[in-house]
Amino acid sequence: MSKARDIRINRMSEAFRRLSEVLNVPGELEALAPEVDCLKDYMASGQWLKDFEADEKGEIGPGVDRSVLSEDGLYNLLDELKYKINNISMLKIGDRMPSFEVLDQDGATVKSEDFIGKGRKTIIYFYPKDNTSGCTAEACSFRDNYAELTAAGYNVVGVSKDSAKSHTGFRARYELPFRLLADTSTQMLQDFGAWGEKKMYGKSTMGTLRRTFIFDENGILERIIEKVDTQNAATQILEG
Repeated sequence: MSKARDIRINRMSEAFRRLSEVLNVPGELEALAPEVDCLKDYMASGQWLKDFEADEKGEIGPGVDRSVLSEDGLYNLLDELKYKINNISMLKIGDRMPSFEVLDQDGATVKSEDFIGKGRKTIIYFYPKDNTSGCTAEACSFRDNYAELTAAGYNVVGVSKDSAKSHTGFRARYELPFRLLADTSTQMLQDFGAWGEKKMYGKSTMGTLRRTFIFDENGILERIIEKVDTQNAATQILEG
């Protein structure tokens, strides 16, 4: 096997590995089941390598999708599937608040039912990490406008995958008047569609997607903010 061919196969294997990670992300993937199962079988069986070798020799059979036999083709497929998965798993306007049960910064249990039918709207904002610049700016925007938000009938809740201990320090340091929920398992993030692939320093990684969800008094989703202005996060809601 030539060195160039060996490198190409290794790069193809890496593309398949990343594709496999996406296909195994928990979520509502029923609509993609046939497509997902077919790709998983194709990867697991090693048939792609046989097709790859046949293609090199010009002996590829009819009906074989040659797009998955090139690195560019695999990454195009990866991007297409990620787009489909994100759109399936993300909440939509009119959806009911997903059920959840997590701990807040004090170790107290917080459930989705705590925010439904209580006569107030609820802002649930997801952020990547305590004490980072963007997340601090976002939290402080909610803090500085907290009186206006509560007067307008809103509860405010921040969520990240940080621990309750981390939240305790972050909340105290910046005197945040609202609860921070510790979704250490990322289940709540996934259920709300705030967990997915993102670019970090030129590399793709799974992580928290900064998104804000606004629910009415009955737990029905009224608004989603995907392009969050961290410096003016509260203003986006009050003036939206």
